[in-house]
Amino acid sequence: MATRPDGGEIESITPLRRGWASVSAGGETFIVPVSILRRMGVVEGMEADIRALRDQALKAQREAAARDSARFLGMAERSVARLRSHLLRRGYSPCVVEAEIERDIAAGWVDDARFARIWAASRPGRGTAALRSGLAARGVTGDAARAALDPVDEDAEAESLVEMVRRRYGSLDGRVALRRAVGFLRRRGFSVAVSLRIARRALAGDGGHGGR
Repeated sequence: MATRPDGGEIESITPLRRGWASVSAGGETFIVPVSILRRMGVVEGMEADIRALRDQALKAQREAAARDSARFLGMAERSVARLRSHLLRRGYSPCVVEAEIERDIAAGWVDDARFARIWAASRPGRGTAALRSGLAARGVTGDAARAALDPVDEDAEAESLVEMVRRRYGSLDGRVALRRAVGFLRRRGFSVAVSLRIARRALAGDGGHGGR
């Protein structure tokens, strides 16, 4: 937050989640514990020491953000982007959020490369395109995503779906079966070439009509 004159009017105080309120004062808005407002005797419309109030608010935010981050990261592996989004939704100031993220990264509590490896490994039967898109949606791109996807053998992943394709589409007419099977594989992120090869192999089996 930029440095502003000490004094200013408390323009509004809006109750938020339990124990917190949003304060607009001196041209800025930040969240602060209600207990601090009470202790400092701050009410709407009064002139107050905005700098002192802001400093108290940021101190409380830092402590609360650390607790929220620990809970959030303790529930599941997360990406940095997901952690940032979570903390910002909680109302913490961007400077508090970025400082907490730096602390968590330094401590090894959040790691995009680790998240990407775990996330990709937990989704077998997906092509690299689908995995890359999924990681990007979670804010993981660049080196972290590439490192997680490099070990993915798209051909091997697709081969694992041969029997599934045969069961799902083997009883259909050849052209219809091929079209639907390719669409199914494409939606799972496999390339056109891989999808066609796997679909044809699955539908050429004893149970299918792909050889018509």
